[in-house]
Amino acid sequence: MRPVIRPIIALRRRPRRGSTSPRRCAARAFTLLEALVATVLLISVMAAVSQVFTLSSLASGRTVAHATVLEAAATFEQAVRRRIATLQPDGLLILDCPQVLGLRGETGYADALLGFRHDRLVFVASRPNGFESVTDRNLPSANNAANNTGAGRAYVGSDAVVFFGPGFPDGRIIAPQIGAGPVDAAVPAKDWMLCQRLVLLGVPAGAFTSFTGEQPPAVYPLGQLANSPAQGLYACGIDAVQQTSGGPNGLIDDTLTFWPDARGLWDLNLAPVQVNAVLPSAPDDNYAYYGRAGFNHLPHIADLRIEWTDGSMADPRDVNPPDGQPDDPSMQWFGPPRDTAEPPGWTGPAVAPRGDVCPKWQWLAEFGGSAGEMAAFLTTQPDTSNYVRIETVGDSNTAAGPQASYRMMWSGPGGTWGLRPRALRFSFRVYDEHDRISNMENVDTDVPADGSPDVTLKRYGLEFSFVVAVP
Repeated sequence: MRPVIRPIIALRRRPRRGSTSPRRCAARAFTLLEALVATVLLISVMAAVSQVFTLSSLASGRTVAHATVLEAAATFEQAVRRRIATLQPDGLLILDCPQVLGLRGETGYADALLGFRHDRLVFVASRPNGFESVTDRNLPSANNAANNTGAGRAYVGSDAVVFFGPGFPDGRIIAPQIGAGPVDAAVPAKDWMLCQRLVLLGVPAGAFTSFTGEQPPAVYPLGQLANSPAQGLYACGIDAVQQTSGGPNGLIDDTLTFWPDARGLWDLNLAPVQVNAVLPSAPDDNYAYYGRAGFNHLPHIADLRIEWTDGSMADPRDVNPPDGQPDDPSMQWFGPPRDTAEPPGWTGPAVAPRGDVCPKWQWLAEFGGSAGEMAAFLTTQPDTSNYVRIETVGDSNTAAGPQASYRMMWSGPGGTWGLRPRALRFSFRVYDEHDRISNMENVDTDVPADGSPDVTLKRYGLEFSFVVAVP
């Protein structure tokens, strides 16, 4: 028998079921160092992605904020241009610049004291059937189903007093209940509201009744602000007067008679900062509802400055140096002095104008205005014997100094209408709701400003300016 030769095969012992090879474990697991490195890398990636997302969100938010701010500025400009185009010839034009208001903080946070202007523009406009009452009880309203029953169209008139300016420009708010008066709580500049108001003139007696239950008063009240009856003209519960003394011309005559006590024209500012759409239960209820009806509001606009020009040169002299050309042929603007540097070559008195803005009487005094021109401008209250003077610097109703306020009034026919502005310049600051837009600026914190920047601050919002021709 042949012997059986079996090959010798090196056999590996198979691991028993359930056992684990140490080598396999070593190949499959991470070391502590590797785990730490992976964690750090993961955190770094997440942080980078988060930063990109944050930057993207901020950029997107600023883009939206810029678009909103630009839209608000364009809306205001369009409204001004549209209304000034309806300026009545030989009518009435008033520019009122009250004392600069010192306010701490633009967005609700305490900050350095800043000076804010709250100028107002008032004029008589005329357009055939171009002005509609917004307080007529026949006006259809989504807030009042009873007015959606086809009761008729609201009253339409051809003449109106137009007002542009802030609502409560000193930053206060009105208490929600009627008769409670103003609440002395400062509102940040970004929460101010810029307002447009129209008060129809020459409304026939009995033409309509306001939704407050009131008839339009017989004559435009030109005195101090009043709040009687419950809502009334100044509380924005009604937006029309009968003006039985002769429509727009009667208003002009009355203004000339009562000047400078015709504060009711330029103090049309009882527009609440807070508005709502809650249906009133009675004529003396829900002040904010009536205020919204009487005004058109543009929120988040403050520091409104209105200046005027008649085309004069900033410095028509030829002395610095004499070269046959005016020293400064740029256009001169008139109004309260601003906090900018004096123009080159200006050698006026100690109260010389700053920058390209000064009162007209000061410009005339500096450059030798004619007797006729000087007679139309003055430095104190208007002459009580005749009302042909235009400019008023200072306010007899306050104890402040001569630069406390500034007011211009042009009227006609036969008055000062021929000396009216050729253009108006509007400058203002628009804020975004969430404070996304800000810049570092050199700021003059003196109120009133002395023309010298005191500190560099973060200012919010953007400044805008536009010029509109006066017909």
